[in-house]
Amino acid sequence: MGEVVGEWNTVQSIILGIGINANLKREQLNLELPATTLLEQLGKEVNLNKLVSEVLLEMEKEILSLENKDT
Repeated sequence: MGEVVGEWNTVQSIILGIGINANLKREQLNLELPATTLLEQLGKEVNLNKLVSEVLLEMEKEILSLENKDT
């Protein structure tokens, strides 16, 4: 889910929401949607603290990369 705030041709800010199906069983998901879970794909539960840490670190790298392209 996302939301962009700005004028006609200028983005001032972006609000981004990310959903990760982590330690859920497939049966717990809405079966009408083509989705999976990390538990299903990896065959084991993941450490949620480590997962969020890794996701944020990767996002930070991408943001820094985008900022460096502007200079």
